[in-house]
Amino acid sequence: MPVLDGAIDPALSLAHDILLVPVVEPELMQALQEINKQLPQPDGDKEIFRQWWQANGQVWTRELRQIIISYRNIGHDWQFSEQQKSLLRKYYDANKLLVYCLNSASNVSPAVRQEIEETLLLPIANIQKIGDKCDRA
Repeated sequence: MPVLDGAIDPALSLAHDILLVPVVEPELMQALQEINKQLPQPDGDKEIFRQWWQANGQVWTRELRQIIISYRNIGHDWQFSEQQKSLLRKYYDANKLLVYCLNSASNVSPAVRQEIEETLLLPIANIQKIGDKCDRA
């Protein structure tokens, strides 16, 4: 099945890559090892794997996503509106421009560079709180 063929390799690759990432939390490592145990041997019989994937692939993928969300807060299915996507693109472009300017500028003091780097992707409310603290110092 072509649809299935397109899903198996990326899912295995993702699971494999996640297991190779240095993990700090022992709970995360244990959760990933447990979910990895559910998979048939990838170098085993492809037909057995295909059957397992058809029967269990969606549930396994949801479980993996939930582990990733729980421990790394990534993998959410955000369902952004077109307006939200546009705002995120503008935010991304603005930050990209700022990084370019920061890397191109030779007259930025180390203190200013550090403050920009530390606040680069923070929400505006967090940046304002940091600015307030700096003003009081």
